Amino acid sequence: MNAVETRSLTKLYEGRAVVDGVDWTLPRGSACAFLGKNGAGKSTTLRMLMGFTRPSHGSASVLGADPWEHTVETKRRIGYVAEQPILPGWLRVDALLSAWSKLYPAWDAAFERRLREVFEIPGKKRVSELSKGQHRRVMLLCSLAQGGDLLILDEPGSGLDVAARRELLSILAEWLAGEDKSLLFSTHIVTDVERIASRVAILKDGRMVADTELDELHDNVKSVRMPLDFYRATRERWVAAGLLEESLQAHSALITVRHFATHGRFVLQTLDEGRVVLSQGDSRDVWLGANGDEAHVLHLPLEDAFLALTGSGPKEDV
Repeated sequence: MNAVETRSLTKLYEGRAVVDGVDWTLPRGSACAFLGKNGAGKSTTLRMLMGFTRPSHGSASVLGADPWEHTVETKRRIGYVAEQPILPGWLRVDALLSAWSKLYPAWDAAFERRLREVFEIPGKKRVSELSKGQHRRVMLLCSLAQGGDLLILDEPGSGLDVAARRELLSILAEWLAGEDKSLLFSTHIVTDVERIASRVAILKDGRMVADTELDELHDNVKSVRMPLDFYRATRERWVAAGLLEESLQAHSALITVRHFATHGRFVLQTLDEGRVVLSQGDSRDVWLGANGDEAHVLHLPLEDAFLALTGSGPKEDV
């Protein structure tokens, strides 16, 4: 059983699709970063997975059931942290945690004590007196200590300083080491993704444009600089490789493609229509054709790959 599955998941607001036909699977035991620009539909998707918002069309399954039909037992297996503060402001933090723990039979009291210390939770304060970062820490504590199997976190690093965010990632990695634990989190902090995620899902204008292992994303989304004549002669094949960006200079072309490992490298093997020598490097690989022409394959940081996948795309004309 997968932790999350969606089929044609769609949400309309005033006739506009903010989530548009999303087909997606999150395998159990994986950690997935959910990325997209502001307004891409990430929070709306997470709210549908939690059963807070009904889909207009399509379906979702979380831990094997429709979120709108989750039993109390299934809900206890899902920890959730919203992007905005949602805890009752009139309660003191100690009273809140005491009440919260009674709702979850699998509550881990030892983990709670540890998280109180790590997150420096001010137990005597009312929730309304907490800073944004403190409020976020209390919500994270509640979701982690409840003893669930799936965490759904909407911008968990928001309001946390660098040290607190790094500590959170360490705790999440420890939590994921448990049997069949699954994590789905949205974030704008790309460095957090590479520290904790094994998978990446990317939304653009409500549609899923990438759903892959992180290593596969790095292997496939590449920039290539090559002689302009070679690019013009092979452009149709680069389009077939998923052309995302292109910039043409006087004698060279710089492009970005989404399927380099499975398509693009075979185009380069025809460089100069002869033998190609490949020299591999940390930041780029150099492909040298029989006539001395070079093509440089640039290894993109995740942030650059994300921008290429969510950008406006190449122009139609060369």
